[in-house]
Amino acid sequence: MCLIDKKVAMNYLMGNEVIFAKIKDSFLDSYHNFRDEEFKLNASKNVQQAHFYIHSLKGISLNLGALQLYDDANKALEELKKGFWRQDQIDQFFKTLLRTYNELKAL
Repeated sequence: MCLIDKKVAMNYLMGNEVIFAKIKDSFLDSYHNFRDEEFKLNASKNVQQAHFYIHSLKGISLNLGALQLYDDANKALEELKKGFWRQDQIDQFFKTLLRTYNELKAL
Protein backbone atom coordinates (compact mmCIF):
# COMPACT_ATOMS: atom_id res chain seq x y z
CA MET A 1 0.00 0.00 0.00
CA CYS A 2 1.32 3.40 -1.01
CA LEU A 3 1.32 5.89 1.85
CA ILE A 4 2.37 8.94 -0.14
CA ASP A 5 -0.27 10.42 -2.43
CA LYS A 6 1.68 12.81 -4.61
CA LYS A 7 -1.53 14.26 -6.10
CA VAL A 8 -2.60 15.37 -2.64
CA ALA A 9 0.84 16.82 -1.95
CA MET A 10 0.88 18.69 -5.24
CA ASN A 11 -2.58 20.08 -4.50
CA TYR A 12 -1.36 21.50 -1.17
CA LEU A 13 1.86 22.76 -2.75
CA MET A 14 0.25 24.20 -5.89
CA GLY A 15 2.12 21.72 -8.07
CA ASN A 16 5.57 22.83 -6.95
CA GLU A 17 7.89 19.80 -7.12
CA VAL A 18 10.84 21.80 -5.78
CA ILE A 19 8.98 22.65 -2.60
CA PHE A 20 7.88 19.01 -2.26
CA ALA A 21 11.51 17.87 -2.53
CA LYS A 22 12.59 20.42 0.10
CA ILE A 23 9.82 19.39 2.50
CA LYS A 24 10.60 15.71 1.94
CA ASP A 25 14.31 16.25 2.61
CA SER A 26 13.57 18.36 5.68
CA PHE A 27 11.19 15.67 6.97
CA LEU A 28 13.79 12.93 6.46
CA ASP A 29 16.44 15.02 8.19
CA SER A 30 14.25 16.20 11.07
CA TYR A 31 12.67 12.85 11.89
CA HIS A 32 15.51 10.39 11.24
CA ASN A 33 15.66 9.75 15.00
CA PHE A 34 11.95 9.00 15.43
CA ARG A 35 12.72 5.58 16.92
CA ASP A 36 14.58 7.29 19.78
CA GLU A 37 11.66 9.67 20.25
CA GLU A 38 9.22 6.76 20.26
CA PHE A 39 11.27 5.03 22.96
CA LYS A 40 11.49 8.19 25.09
CA LEU A 41 7.80 8.96 24.78
CA ASN A 42 6.77 5.40 25.58
CA ALA A 43 9.11 5.33 28.58
CA SER A 44 7.84 8.63 30.02
CA LYS A 45 4.19 8.48 28.87
CA ASN A 46 4.38 12.27 28.86
CA VAL A 47 1.12 13.38 27.24
CA GLN A 48 2.28 16.96 26.57
CA GLN A 49 5.52 15.90 24.88
CA ALA A 50 3.70 13.29 22.80
CA HIS A 51 1.11 15.87 21.80
CA PHE A 52 3.79 18.32 20.68
CA TYR A 53 5.72 15.69 18.73
CA ILE A 54 2.70 14.16 16.98
CA HIS A 55 1.15 17.56 16.27
CA SER A 56 4.32 18.70 14.49
CA LEU A 57 4.21 15.61 12.27
CA LYS A 58 0.52 16.05 11.59
CA GLY A 59 1.24 19.52 10.27
CA ILE A 60 3.74 18.39 7.69
CA SER A 61 1.95 15.18 6.68
CA LEU A 62 -0.55 16.77 4.30
CA ASN A 63 2.20 18.67 2.49
CA LEU A 64 3.78 15.29 1.82
CA GLY A 65 0.50 13.64 0.83
CA ALA A 66 0.84 11.27 3.79
CA LEU A 67 -2.87 10.86 4.50
CA GLN A 68 -2.59 7.77 6.72
CA LEU A 69 0.01 9.50 8.89
CA TYR A 70 -2.32 12.50 9.14
CA ASP A 71 -5.25 10.27 10.14
CA ASP A 72 -3.24 8.31 12.71
CA ALA A 73 -1.87 11.56 14.15
CA ASN A 74 -5.42 12.92 14.49
CA LYS A 75 -6.61 9.81 16.31
CA ALA A 76 -3.72 9.93 18.76
CA LEU A 77 -4.09 13.68 19.28
CA GLU A 78 -7.78 13.42 20.08
CA GLU A 79 -6.99 11.27 23.11
CA LEU A 80 -3.86 13.17 24.10
CA LYS A 81 -5.87 16.42 24.14
CA LYS A 82 -8.14 14.79 26.71
CA GLY A 83 -5.09 13.77 28.74
CA PHE A 84 -5.32 10.08 27.83
CA TRP A 85 -2.37 7.94 26.77
CA ARG A 86 -3.72 5.31 24.37
CA GLN A 87 -0.82 2.97 23.75
CA ASP A 88 -2.55 1.32 20.79
CA GLN A 89 -2.93 4.67 19.03
CA ILE A 90 0.62 5.74 19.83
CA ASP A 91 1.92 2.41 18.50
CA GLN A 92 -0.18 2.72 15.33
CA PHE A 93 1.06 6.27 14.78
CA PHE A 94 4.70 5.19 15.01
CA LYS A 95 4.12 2.17 12.73
CA THR A 96 2.67 4.48 10.12
CA LEU A 97 5.50 6.96 10.66
CA LEU A 98 8.05 4.21 10.02
CA ARG A 99 6.35 3.10 6.82
CA THR A 100 5.91 6.71 5.65
CA TYR A 101 9.52 7.56 6.42
CA ASN A 102 10.77 4.53 4.49
CA GLU A 103 8.53 5.32 1.53
CA LEU A 104 9.72 8.91 1.40
CA LYS A 105 13.32 7.80 1.66
CA ALA A 106 12.81 5.54 -1.36
CA LEU A 107 11.38 8.37 -3.51
